[in-house]
Amino acid sequence: MYLKPQVVIYGLDSKPVNTEFVKQIADIGGTFELIFAPAYVKGQELVDWIKQNAPEVKEFIMSIDAIAYGDLVSSRYYEDIQYANDNLHNTFEPLREAFPNVPITAFNSILRLEPNLSSEAGRTDNNLIREWHINKDLIDNDLIGEERTKAINRNIEIENTVNSELFWNWQKTIERNLTINRKMLSWTDLGYIKKLVFFVDTAHKYGHTSLNRKYLQKKVESLPSTLGGKVHFVAGEYGTSTLLVGGLQQKYSSIDFLINIAYTDPDLEKEWIDINESFTLNESIVNHAGAIGIRTNFTTDPSAIIFAHTPYSKDDELIQMIQNNIDKAIVIVPSQSTGFLDRLQREVDITKLLAFCGTGNPSTQIGTAIGHAVARLTALKTAKANSNEALATTTHVDVLIKQLANVIYIKKLFSHITDFAHSKGVDIFRLSSIQEELGKYIDKLMRPRVVSLYASKFHHKKITVDDIVKYNVLNSEFKDIKIASNHVMEVNMKPNSDVRVNVPFSKDYLDVPAGHWAYPHVMKLQKLKVFSITDYFYPDNAMLRHQLVSVLFSLFKFDIDATYLPNPFKDVSTAHPQYKQIVALNYLGIMKGTSGDTFSPNGELSRADIAVILSNLFSLDVILKGSNVPEYFSDSGVVSSAKQSINFLAHVGIASVPDNKLFNPTGTATKSMVATFLSRSLEVL
Repeated sequence: MYLKPQVVIYGLDSKPVNTEFVKQIADIGGTFELIFAPAYVKGQELVDWIKQNAPEVKEFIMSIDAIAYGDLVSSRYYEDIQYANDNLHNTFEPLREAFPNVPITAFNSILRLEPNLSSEAGRTDNNLIREWHINKDLIDNDLIGEERTKAINRNIEIENTVNSELFWNWQKTIERNLTINRKMLSWTDLGYIKKLVFFVDTAHKYGHTSLNRKYLQKKVESLPSTLGGKVHFVAGEYGTSTLLVGGLQQKYSSIDFLINIAYTDPDLEKEWIDINESFTLNESIVNHAGAIGIRTNFTTDPSAIIFAHTPYSKDDELIQMIQNNIDKAIVIVPSQSTGFLDRLQREVDITKLLAFCGTGNPSTQIGTAIGHAVARLTALKTAKANSNEALATTTHVDVLIKQLANVIYIKKLFSHITDFAHSKGVDIFRLSSIQEELGKYIDKLMRPRVVSLYASKFHHKKITVDDIVKYNVLNSEFKDIKIASNHVMEVNMKPNSDVRVNVPFSKDYLDVPAGHWAYPHVMKLQKLKVFSITDYFYPDNAMLRHQLVSVLFSLFKFDIDATYLPNPFKDVSTAHPQYKQIVALNYLGIMKGTSGDTFSPNGELSRADIAVILSNLFSLDVILKGSNVPEYFSDSGVVSSAKQSINFLAHVGIASVPDNKLFNPTGTATKSMVATFLSRSLEVL
């Protein structure tokens, strides 16, 4: 017996943003079981698979791009239309026959301005083809006189410059896809498709994407009696699956949602549009909500409020509005403002938001955030959420963590990934040849930041109405911290967290009372199980080198097999209890020995040593590359090899700068001092 209705989705492609992320959104809402059809299985074979694996199917969500061409990327390459037609007919006909009463929601792209970029060498042609389409739109619709003549001549120049085969294949691809889009309108008119959502693939306000959208809209307007309310137009390809799956939560929970949109400067912000967008900001929000049957801009008590940061936003006012409505807040950052993101990270408890998205183009953010918000609202308002709100809450918080990690880390680290690929002589679009090396490099860059984000922002926060249930990531392994270098929302980090268990127990140390200067930092790390629960902490004792090794591994849980790593240290035998941890930290370049062949595990650490180790741990030389880092301490050069690292710590906020501007590099690194530096690291990084 099946307790929940089943929804079968034929996804856009295999990227995590269209698979894992969408599955998480379904799990949050919990009102139906989302089942992914296997990729590239079509026709009668697909029907047979559905009968076997989803006998209680109540709804289909189908990607036309995936069925017709294979996936979104394949839709951007030319192949004769007969191939796409055969795939569509051979799939939809048996579906209609086998499941006559199961509604189909279909979604399909209106093609982007330029072919898929497959190598760095092709970037010039890619940009020229994009320019050609923008010019063609302006020539046909806006420009007159000399400006029109200049644009015509420029397009002739482009045609004579770009790869001609690529260019004309792209024109044929556009025409073929538009023909398929017309067919989908016809099938919707005939009732084969109940709802059709067109998304503008990498939206733009000029070029054929905009012209084809307007053409299709006119077709819909010409048939209001049969297509009215059935066809919707949105922008942003990577938010559509999340939007549709999140939107179905409303249907299966029978809850009516009302969403308001909040602006600090409405006239300017509503009309604000990025050059790469097909709609104004307000139009895009309204269109996305309308595509899943949600009403917007009601003045009565709304279910949720969208807060969008734009270049015209008044930041103080917007932060205050979010804080005052945090339980209803859907936050997006289409402006990509790092200043606002920094404030949001520090001033807002993001675990209480309904949804957040700051990566991708504005429309991707809108679709993703609305789909997530509706799923979360469903979980909060119905007992159907996995029969256990705690599970839905776990997933909800994990989604928020991943979203925040993407927006604050991916953009900052992408240039470093590119530099790494170039240092290996590899095209950034062809990274498979260095996948293993790249994975290790990314893990080293990401791991301390990801763990810090979990620990500082989400540790021991109450996130349900039950005061007993607290979210934490204790005993987690943090396996496989990876980042795909060219896709949004694909940081892969799995702490295996559970909000129902592991509520931490802690006890004050007798020698670190509540009034002690390091008390909050020491206790934070105790709750993270970095320090054991005993009567005494000995805060003024020196932190020994082997103790720091244990602390770092306990906190950051490095996922590395040290069995075959080289061991240059003659004073650390394979029988040493921390042998693998020591050689791993040395291999990662985080904690080196006291000489070329000695580690001195029982030796003390100086404050300069700690500065170097933390700088290595957080790859501050990479992250601050190109930054103008001043000399914060008058004595930072006392240990010349640590001078840069010492100033790095002050620059990012790990080390405070006293009035006398002394760091005391040669002073002993005490346990309380190390705890304080690590605690601050979790907050600022």
